[in-house]
Amino acid sequence: MADTAEGTTPAATTTKPAESRFEKTVLSRDFTDCMQFTLLPDGRIVVIEKFGAVKLVRADGTATTLAGTVPVYAVQDGHNNVEDGLLGVAADPGFATNHWLYILHSVAGDVAVQHLSRYTLDGTTLDLASEKVLFAIPNCRTITGHCGGGMSFANGNLYISTGDNTTPFESDGFAPLDSREEGKDARATAANSMDLRGKILRIHPRPDGTYDIPPGNLFPAGTPQTRPEIYIMGCRNPFRHYADPVTGLLYWGEVGPDAGSDSERGSRGYDEFNQARGPGFFGWPLFVGDNATYAAFDPATRAIGPRPDPLHPRNDSPRNSGIHELPPAQPALVWYAYAASPQFPELGSGGRCAMSGPVYHLDPAPQSTERFPAYYDNTWFIYDWMRNWIKTIRLDDHGHMTSIEDFMPSAKLLKPMDMKFGADGALYVLEYGSNWFHNADAQLSRITFAAGNRAPIAAASADRTAGKEPLTVAFSSAGSHDKDEGDVITFAWSFTGDEVQSHAPNPSFTFTDPGVYQAKLTVTDRSGKTGTTVIRIQVGNAVPSVVIAAPKGGRFFDWGEQIPFTVAVTDAEDGSTAAGTIPGSRITVVGSYDGGGATSAAPVGAESQMMAANGHETGRDLVTHSDCIACHTMQTQSVGPAFTAIAQKYKSDGAAIDRLVQKVHDGGSGVWGIMAMAAHPQFTTVQLKDMVGWVLSLSDESGRQHAGSGVLTVMAKPAQDDRGVYVVTASYTDTGATRSGKAIPAQTASTSVALRSRCVRAIDCTSRHGEVRSEACVDIGAGLALHFDTSGDYISFKDITLDGCERAIFRVRDRTGAGGSFEVHADSPTGALIGTATVAPAAGMQKWMDLDVPLSDPGGTHELFLVFTHDRQASRVIYLNWIRFLARGSH
Repeated sequence: MADTAEGTTPAATTTKPAESRFEKTVLSRDFTDCMQFTLLPDGRIVVIEKFGAVKLVRADGTATTLAGTVPVYAVQDGHNNVEDGLLGVAADPGFATNHWLYILHSVAGDVAVQHLSRYTLDGTTLDLASEKVLFAIPNCRTITGHCGGGMSFANGNLYISTGDNTTPFESDGFAPLDSREEGKDARATAANSMDLRGKILRIHPRPDGTYDIPPGNLFPAGTPQTRPEIYIMGCRNPFRHYADPVTGLLYWGEVGPDAGSDSERGSRGYDEFNQARGPGFFGWPLFVGDNATYAAFDPATRAIGPRPDPLHPRNDSPRNSGIHELPPAQPALVWYAYAASPQFPELGSGGRCAMSGPVYHLDPAPQSTERFPAYYDNTWFIYDWMRNWIKTIRLDDHGHMTSIEDFMPSAKLLKPMDMKFGADGALYVLEYGSNWFHNADAQLSRITFAAGNRAPIAAASADRTAGKEPLTVAFSSAGSHDKDEGDVITFAWSFTGDEVQSHAPNPSFTFTDPGVYQAKLTVTDRSGKTGTTVIRIQVGNAVPSVVIAAPKGGRFFDWGEQIPFTVAVTDAEDGSTAAGTIPGSRITVVGSYDGGGATSAAPVGAESQMMAANGHETGRDLVTHSDCIACHTMQTQSVGPAFTAIAQKYKSDGAAIDRLVQKVHDGGSGVWGIMAMAAHPQFTTVQLKDMVGWVLSLSDESGRQHAGSGVLTVMAKPAQDDRGVYVVTASYTDTGATRSGKAIPAQTASTSVALRSRCVRAIDCTSRHGEVRSEACVDIGAGLALHFDTSGDYISFKDITLDGCERAIFRVRDRTGAGGSFEVHADSPTGALIGTATVAPAAGMQKWMDLDVPLSDPGGTHELFLVFTHDRQASRVIYLNWIRFLARGSH
């Protein structure tokens, strides 16, 4: 983007470092619903979780312990405020001597209020009896409304972000201005000078548990109808902020409203990145983005009134208890909608959730050789929770923005939730995980910079990660490496604690006691630099065994065929289907066609297989590569309904697809509850129809059963592709276990078998031998054919069950007219000959033709080898496009 202000950039004379110079090390994965963290002077990290847990992570990540649990009001059912809970944490600047933590939380009980409290961390224990409440914020719990929660210190002052606590779900994605009920008018909170919600507050805590008002807040103490704690007002959900102690500037990300397009009511929704050089009113709910306006609106009559003046805004809501004449509205520094931004194209498109990270200032007296380089001096790190990126806004000497750049764009992020620089100059990142609640993939990481020798990369895997004790696990360090050529690494494994228990690269270890362990691998190079990774091992609950007795993998399927299935499950704790202790209703069996042509029958994840295409590959791929999966899962309610629930709701509604296409494009709420769906203007109508079509296809329950035996019905033949596979997947989740007083999580096991289409593409072969190569072809079918010219060359197809098939059609073209043959052998290129496809010399030269080939079924499942042969007396080139194995009795 073009420069936005004049000035100089301190780092402008340095070269942007290569992404490979930055190293991300996971410190801990022992979190659920993690919210925020604070760094302690001794290197430890305090991480809080939504449902009250306060956890301590050692500086080196070797252990994560529970310091205490704050009683909080927190729900996830969507009927009350699901954003309440344990919200924010910040360590006192004098923590090294006073051990104080400040925590913002929704108080447990029936009184709807949030407390900013101070607690003492006594060693490794949070002293709940030490609580001192600095102030209380009454809030509304009957709606789902923003709670904020970001907290930070700068120059002894504590900054606290609070949300507007107003539902966004009854205003069509525009500003909520309904004064008839509590929780539906953001003018009562964000634009109310007597309310602490929808603000960034600034106070100066005192040792006795009270606080002073620092000079320079928005309203001097004693100003009528105002609260002196307010520094910034007019915020919707300033979830994460950063108060820069060096420059005194305040930065925050503002999560914006949902409207996908402009209307008479006002602007489309924008998320914002804001910079405040002093106190002020930042517009919400009268303005958004660069002061785009919202008209006055009467929700009873839906009459639209005048638009506000950003220089002279007024708050005339009957629920406003503060001043009516508001300060001038300040525009955002950066604003972006669902669609790509013409002003800031670097930010992309899609769902959005803007969050502020820190501004990096290069320490002239570094405490670490891993600190970020001079290039990032005076650079603001921003991130988006929905889009899973980190970017940087480079600032000049006066704090003006000069550019927006990617940061580690190839790094995989899982909903970045909080981000801070430590005293060591490293960037610490907390990731929430894939879904909205109870994620197993949440993690805390440390990103460092390597100017010279780079730390090695640790990679670890295990042949099993759960089971009954004694559990013997084979570990592997495969994939561990050093980025610097010629360097050598050594290995250290800790399985049950801090003690190193093996130096072997690929050790085995037996866990004898029930529990959940963090097996840690540390790799060290010759200079002493290290890389670490951990694997979670759950001991005490056996993994179920799931076996698909029928159908057998490798056989062919027919369109519309009814396929009987039988599944057997055995579990050490739950029993078995054979004994009748595991009911068939707890087994999920899914059959689905995938036109991709993959033929592996290896077990796959149950959720992944349930994402099968059902002939809608384009739509499925668009959905799974979009922000849709941030809010929806296949089978269970997340922030939005499950895909299968959507499919069932509209199963009999033939006109649903057009309405849903419009709804996905524009965004909205009300059908599935109060949670809003983001707009998706970045997709074309054709793409949206493909996406909605795939979701609606999931209503076909003929391909899904909750039973140990039954019948699956294959779909009708698709119009464009009949060369894929029909995959049958069976899965079972056990009931978990309690061992030695420890709760061991439930385990899910799944297995799959793949049934082949009768039309098998040559390019989908399992292996090739010799000079066989693929070439583009214009024949019907594959688009690519295989080129054979050397006698003895062959291809093979694993796991084929002919199941009585007596004939096959070979689709071939003879380029030279010299002829040749394809011999079909079982199990090896010289195995039993079960058929020969002969291309007669000069028969259909240069034309594609079908050869009808008799086959002899050897019985069972085999790898079939197609060996090309000729008499070697002339140059020959024959192309093979596909083979169609005909059902018994076909003509």
